[in-house]
Amino acid sequence: MINVKPDSAAPSAKPSSVPSSKPSSQPSSMPSFFPEFFTYNGTSVVVEDIARIIGSEIKNGIHLVNPTGVNPGIPSVTLSNFPPGTILTWNDTTTGTMSNKTILSTNDTVTFNTYAELDTLSIQTPPHSDADFNMQVTLTTPGTYRNNVSTFTHPIKVLAVADKPQVVATTPLDVLETAKVPLAVTVTGSADSDGSESLIVRFTLDPSQGILESVNSTLVTFTADTTTGEYTLTTTGSPDPVLQQGILNSHFTNGLIKFVPTYGFGGQANVTVELRSVESAGTSDLGPPTTSDPDTKIESAFTL
Repeated sequence: MINVKPDSAAPSAKPSSVPSSKPSSQPSSMPSFFPEFFTYNGTSVVVEDIARIIGSEIKNGIHLVNPTGVNPGIPSVTLSNFPPGTILTWNDTTTGTMSNKTILSTNDTVTFNTYAELDTLSIQTPPHSDADFNMQVTLTTPGTYRNNVSTFTHPIKVLAVADKPQVVATTPLDVLETAKVPLAVTVTGSADSDGSESLIVRFTLDPSQGILESVNSTLVTFTADTTTGEYTLTTTGSPDPVLQQGILNSHFTNGLIKFVPTYGFGGQANVTVELRSVESAGTSDLGPPTTSDPDTKIESAFTL
């Protein structure tokens, strides 16, 4: 709260076939060599920080090399090569409960013996990263066939979304109607780990109550629309979100954003401070805005 006091003094690829000898335990009706049974063409697109079911896309990517030939039955499906921090969730048909697995190492695997379980599989990629990766899909054919294990690549594209930043505004503040007062604001960027986000500070103020003033430099750009009462502060000197955060906080610490009350105005004025995190990934790599992970957070407002 800033009390304004009157101043009277102022005026992926297909695996190749590898021949192999028929094992002695194999039925006599089997041919003397067997190519790999399956081809694969599964892919997925997910959104950063949001769980999405991909099991059906894995299942639908599995195809017999020779649909009119020998059908060995439903293969077991083993998934691997996840980045650490990935969360997998599926319905365990044996217990009827949901199972969760957090990937701790790229060597971690999970195996599904039925398509019913696989259909329920959802994946949530590591937080605050939009790095694409190639999941490995290993199919193991039931029975005693040769070449009964095949491994394929399942590309997963991760669409980027901006993560929540934080802004703290200190209240109350007092100022004479003929004076100015610096805004005490602290901004904190999101936990985004891929360095792909930019920070924008936005202020809104009733023009009848006053204006904000600041300065531009080689590191920051301040824009002001005193007619609408909308102002922005952005950094221009570094793409690194951590450095952006430091530059913005230094600007506030040095008192370079000031509230200037309208002459003749007394009472309380309200300045809304909003910190926005903007994802700088290319358009084709951007995820849609979601209510569960918005890219804008209004943390607090000054009462002047």
